[in-house]
Amino acid sequence: MPYQDFRQFLDVLRQQGELIDVNRPIALTDVGKALKQAYQKGRPAVSFNDNGTEFPLVCGLYSDRNKALLAFQADEKTILQKVLDGLDSPIAPRMLKGDAPYEVVITGDDIDINRFPIPTYSPKDGGPYITPGIVVSKDPETGVPDIGHYRFLILGKDTLLVLGAAIPPLRQEPGEMPEDGRHAQGCAGHRRRSDPGLHLPGAGA
Repeated sequence: MPYQDFRQFLDVLRQQGELIDVNRPIALTDVGKALKQAYQKGRPAVSFNDNGTEFPLVCGLYSDRNKALLAFQADEKTILQKVLDGLDSPIAPRMLKGDAPYEVVITGDDIDINRFPIPTYSPKDGGPYITPGIVVSKDPETGVPDIGHYRFLILGKDTLLVLGAAIPPLRQEPGEMPEDGRHAQGCAGHRRRSDPGLHLPGAGA
């Protein structure tokens, strides 16, 4: 049975010794260094629970093959066939109206991205990045959907910067962008805390 949500996947990682909780304080500017050390030493994924915000920061979930196999709920013998079966029989999305898919809706001046633990990974980065962020998009003219991984630079409490040319509905040759801006309006949605069934296919898109 697929994971019901992201939290269930985290519970499985903990049970398998593939996720540890770190409760001592860490600055968001130090997370990149900690992750590099963990990866080089083959350590489990990490949940930084005291990072200066009200939310835990979970990192390194797919940093090695074993974690990826857990995400797919497969092993070395079954992973190839599972991927092939998924490609042959994709699951159609279930469309919901209004705010039904969302547990919490925040709008207007109440939006503050800085509430969330978003690290600055390198001293030479332009600022804190969401990486990777899942983008679910749809071409407003053809209706063709897409899903992929993209980096988002935080510019302010309610402003993100993403390379639009990387997102298919925004990817236009010079002179092809409609003058009315249709491709810039309502064609993409950003997701965090997605279950691994969405993260891993997005990485390959």
